[in-house]
Amino acid sequence: MPQARAMTRQAWGDYVHVGLPGAHRPLSILRAPSGGLEAVTWARDGVRLVASSLPDWLGPALPPCLAINWSQVAGALSNPTLHTADVCLSGLQTLAPGGLWLGGDIHQIWTPAEFVEPRRARIDWAPELLATVDQVVKPWVNARALLEISGGLDSAIVGAALMASGGEITCGLNYYGGDAQADERLFARAVAKRLGVALTETPKAPAPLDLAALAERSGGLRPALNGFDHIHDGHVAGLCR
Repeated sequence: MPQARAMTRQAWGDYVHVGLPGAHRPLSILRAPSGGLEAVTWARDGVRLVASSLPDWLGPALPPCLAINWSQVAGALSNPTLHTADVCLSGLQTLAPGGLWLGGDIHQIWTPAEFVEPRRARIDWAPELLATVDQVVKPWVNARALLEISGGLDSAIVGAALMASGGEITCGLNYYGGDAQADERLFARAVAKRLGVALTETPKAPAPLDLAALAERSGGLRPALNGFDHIHDGHVAGLCR
């Protein structure tokens, strides 16, 4: 466990670390805190398997009890945030980001709260927060960027950080709907003007569900929510091209 904790502090990225057993050291499985790579594990015929996906060729090695866990499906439908917790399949143990499998039990050895360095005295966080945002955005300044300017705070901050770091925003993009809640063009225009970026305003109406398009994006261990609005994704891709 100390080695796994050290890795969460020193090795950032998308990985799953498997610690092979040795003298006084049991088998361990660590999923990186970033969560970009999935990690599930199960036992079959005396063999411990670890996977980040379930391709068809792995079928004969899957647990015999593998099945849809309908109670977890119901929970994810009632609370969409739960889709990032356990996968909705029985027979698999799911590691959360920063989770460590050890001896059949999963220990959460990394959490965002533990990652933040505790401070006793109240200080001005603004300079440190600004430097952190700039550090995260700076690696992208060498690419020509299309920035979706929603009219909200997040995209405004990303755009300002890109410009401050010498980045090039070739297009500002705003989607708006037919009612007041879905139309933030007034704010998006103000952000685009401040950044000196031309703003492309695109109306967006609710589209019917396309089961064939959704099926193309499914097949992973979790619902493909990042590809749910495929019409939006296709439009953005076309503008990028």
